[in-house]
Amino acid sequence: KPVHRKILYGMFDSGFRPDRSHVKCARVVGDVMGTYHPHGDTAIYDSLVRMAQPWALRAPMIDGQGNFGSAGNDPAAAMRYCVAPSTRVRLADGSTPRIDEISPGAPANSDQDIEVKLADRNGDAVVATKLFHSGEHETLRLETGEGYELTGTRNHPVLCLISVLGVPTLLWKLLEEIEPGDRVVMSRQPAKEYGDDALGSLGAAFLAGAFVSEGWISEGRAGFNNVDREFFDDVIAAYDLVVGGPRYINSRRIASGSTLWELDIHRIESLRSSPLGTMVGQRSAAKRVPEFVSQMVPAGKQRFLQALFEGDGSSSLLPRGTIQISYSTRSKQLASEVQQLLLEFGVVSRLCSYAKGEIKVVVTNRRDARQFARTVGFAGRKQTKLLAELAQIPATSVAMSHDHVPHVADFVRNHGATRWTERDWLRRHNVDRVERWERDRTVLRRNITNADVLDVVEPLVDGRFYYAEVASVSPAGVQPVYSIRVDSDDHSFITNGFISHNTECRLTPLAMEMLRDIREETVDFVPNYDGSNSEPSILPSRIPNLLVNGSEGIAVGMATRIPPHNLREVADGVIWSLDHPEASAEELLEALLERIKGPDFPTYGLIVGRDGIESAYRTGRGSIRMRAVVTVDEDAKGRAILVVTELPYQVNPDNLAESIADGVRDGRLSGISDIADESSDRVGQRLVITLKRDAVAKVVLNNLFKHTSLQTTFGANMLAIVDGVPRTLRLDEFVSHYVVHQLDVIVRRTRYLLRKAEERAHILRGYAKALDQLDAVIALIRASESAEASRAGLMELLDIDELQATAILDMQLRRLAALERQRIYDELAEIEVQIAELQGILDNPARQREIVKEELTEIAAKHGDERRTKFISYDGDASMEDLIAEEEVVITITRTGYAKRTKSDLYRSQRRGGKGVMGAGLKTDDIVAHFFVG
Repeated sequence: KPVHRKILYGMFDSGFRPDRSHVKCARVVGDVMGTYHPHGDTAIYDSLVRMAQPWALRAPMIDGQGNFGSAGNDPAAAMRYCVAPSTRVRLADGSTPRIDEISPGAPANSDQDIEVKLADRNGDAVVATKLFHSGEHETLRLETGEGYELTGTRNHPVLCLISVLGVPTLLWKLLEEIEPGDRVVMSRQPAKEYGDDALGSLGAAFLAGAFVSEGWISEGRAGFNNVDREFFDDVIAAYDLVVGGPRYINSRRIASGSTLWELDIHRIESLRSSPLGTMVGQRSAAKRVPEFVSQMVPAGKQRFLQALFEGDGSSSLLPRGTIQISYSTRSKQLASEVQQLLLEFGVVSRLCSYAKGEIKVVVTNRRDARQFARTVGFAGRKQTKLLAELAQIPATSVAMSHDHVPHVADFVRNHGATRWTERDWLRRHNVDRVERWERDRTVLRRNITNADVLDVVEPLVDGRFYYAEVASVSPAGVQPVYSIRVDSDDHSFITNGFISHNTECRLTPLAMEMLRDIREETVDFVPNYDGSNSEPSILPSRIPNLLVNGSEGIAVGMATRIPPHNLREVADGVIWSLDHPEASAEELLEALLERIKGPDFPTYGLIVGRDGIESAYRTGRGSIRMRAVVTVDEDAKGRAILVVTELPYQVNPDNLAESIADGVRDGRLSGISDIADESSDRVGQRLVITLKRDAVAKVVLNNLFKHTSLQTTFGANMLAIVDGVPRTLRLDEFVSHYVVHQLDVIVRRTRYLLRKAEERAHILRGYAKALDQLDAVIALIRASESAEASRAGLMELLDIDELQATAILDMQLRRLAALERQRIYDELAEIEVQIAELQGILDNPARQREIVKEELTEIAAKHGDERRTKFISYDGDASMEDLIAEEEVVITITRTGYAKRTKSDLYRSQRRGGKGVMGAGLKTDDIVAHFFVG
């Protein structure tokens, strides 16, 4: 279809090939929509997804990374992956709103136009243009050893640091792929500008930090206290500026001998209407960072943290020349949010839980302590104490910092230098600590003499990232999820400090065969929709894709439904056609029927009988009966079970299980006691149907085939566009048209290569003439007054044209060396042989067919596989008798014609005093006339 062709060519033209990294689906969709297909991104993305689904195509054309749906009801992820609604996204100005508040009220399964500047993985500003509410999905929660958390869909990718063959490499891993011990990349790059805010806003942030730490606001009263008079006065000033209204100040001596200063507020109407209104009624265990603070630029967040740490924070020196800064709370949410705020200022911290519910946010690394003092700090005299303590810590220390970059040390020591002196230095010194690189970068660079190693390592150790170790990845339940489209080459954005991005894809190796030789003028190009570019009208399609992957679609007044086939079988059929160009259409059809056994569906399954296949291949239309693979087995309890391991093509396993359950409920299906879908990536398709004790497996199975999609049909309608006209084709016509197209591709490719070879030979012949008269050529060029004069002189001297003369003048002097001159003669000889071969191909149709055969044989051998769908003979439609279990029954017929059937095993031997079984209830004056057992 045109949209598939445009996607494949767009990806090929952009270089999204199998030997390159995956790229974001959003980028592919945007490129295709902007250049080739201006009809909305949904149709493009849906088509891209289908080309990546192995249950939809026999030979997928797209290699997708992430959730591309399932054969059941699991939809493909939107082209963007998704995170939980509470996830905070870092904007370019340093604010961090919740992702669900970027476009408030967005309905489920919708996309909203936005224009927001985000921070990318490097902290640079990038523009986001769409917010996606992707509905509700299963989620996973990732937690690092430090306590950082991210919740998202199973397919949400997170940037990780991985050793690839010993080389430390930044790669994306899905949440479901991440395991404890993996290293995730966290952005700790502070905002490039702290920004500014209104005095009132800064005051509100400062006041909020003070009240979260040392204050309280009940439903009727509020208060704050602290022993630092200067800090207390700053809080009072902020209160008067932000809230205002009556308040009372007291002071009293406490047991430590200090004076405790207290603010008492008896009426809180003004507080309720102030930015602190959301804090009313919060108990200590429920405290959190007020939302307005998260929405502020770094200047406001800084004031909040300064007041917060001045209240319940502290600093102290530790052994071995290090220091600890901590903040204590009883609220897990508050601790996590404070940890996130510190990371935005480049400060890495750890959450520590203690007895009786205390949680501390702890900073212990020397580098982070200095970063805290420089970018955050305390608001009062605790800052003076911190600076004094930091002054006592030596600038360097033998203590090993935990802030290191995994995999770097081994990589640098193994590959960083070749001389023993540098290798020994690298072995004796630590080379993977961020603090060491910040301090001794020049020395390290001097001893790492391999430039390629430096290129790998330096972006990892520049301090932008922290490599946190994963502690756990656990289920987080079903919840709404969101994503963002970022219009940048990288598509990355920062969520809760983690680096996220959107879905990815690239072409498969087989897709490259569809596009092979397209640069060699093998197909016609036409202007795109607005004339700004060009696109192929068809693809070279070096594989018979229309038969291999089939096609399905509806247009005005027509529909097509072509089943998929096995590549090796179709290739065998095409090769027979190439070997027998004089065969009649009937002879070709019969040969193809021998080689192409029938459709080969990607979901395996069975084809019942051959009548439908024969009809489809001979007339272009036919109904192909498909059946699931079902085995009869016993479970651990000895009950009979039916195990469905392969399904007919396009049957939805989730809907199948539901339809069976509905059939049991409404009485259409009997003998079934339970249905369980045990399918998984490990075991594949496995639907287990447990039968009742008295059920007959064959009868239940016949009923399932009759009433469910365990048996269904594929209505083939082999319609294709031929020379712009829709036509229903027989199998031999498909192959014949494909062969004609391939021969045309070979001829056009050969003409292109011949033209290029002749152009090169023309230049080389000019070189050869110049080399034969080298002295005269050099003398002429030296005597010429200008390049034009030289060119004219060479044309006359050597009897060459302007193109050859220009090439001689452009020749580098080194080509005049004896060895280089011989290479020119050798190349000319090789190209003349090549020209003869290419001309021979154009003059010989048999050779053209042989080339198509050779190349298709190579493709089938490389990319083909065994047939998946098996054949069974048609056993006829199930009759009414087939749907009834064979069992012994008692038939009772009365004189008036009333009949009743009763299972014989319901009767039992009756002894003295026993109770009989009523075979039938009779009308008045009616008696049993006949009694049969059979």
